Amino acid sequence: LPGFGVDADSSADQNTPARMNWKKVDRSQDGFKVEMPADIQELQVPAYNERGGTEPVEMILCNPNADTSFSVAWEDNPPVARINSHAPDRTMDMARDDALARTQTILIEEYRTNMGGFPARDFVGRNVNGGIISSRMIYAGQRLYLLSAAFPSSKARRDKDVTRFFNSFSFDRTAGSSDAQPRND
Repeated sequence: LPGFGVDADSSADQNTPARMNWKKVDRSQDGFKVEMPADIQELQVPAYNERGGTEPVEMILCNPNADTSFSVAWEDNPPVARINSHAPDRTMDMARDDALARTQTILIEEYRTNMGGFPARDFVGRNVNGGIISSRMIYAGQRLYLLSAAFPSSKARRDKDVTRFFNSFSFDRTAGSSDAQPRND
């Protein structure tokens, strides 16, 4: 993610929060809607599978400035769920650990919650250069969502932007994952 390889004190611009121009993103065909603060790019990112290879996971990403990014990744029956026999806690533990490893961050806080009756986690990681990533993970039926907001420093992060991003996410149960019903386990 942008901004994670730069020393947090190397630029005054990194210490000023970016101004956000929020836009509604309708991904009903993928089972959700969200607001993001810039035009999105559609990507596929690799996820490790149980055979030691990788599989593509869908992602949308936006960069409101060169050092800040917001993203949503999702996949039905993702490898991390299959590896963990679809157990929500184990699946989310492993997905969190993978997200932290990929961004070279360490966990600094985590909260277990639920969203729409589905198990969810909010967690924050920080890297050695001061970069910070705030993430929300939701395990909805057989689909795993990961929302992330990455900043070059804690001073560049605005709680209200992260909260707006996370709270704007909603499920569209008319499309996307056909089995997105709350889990009772």
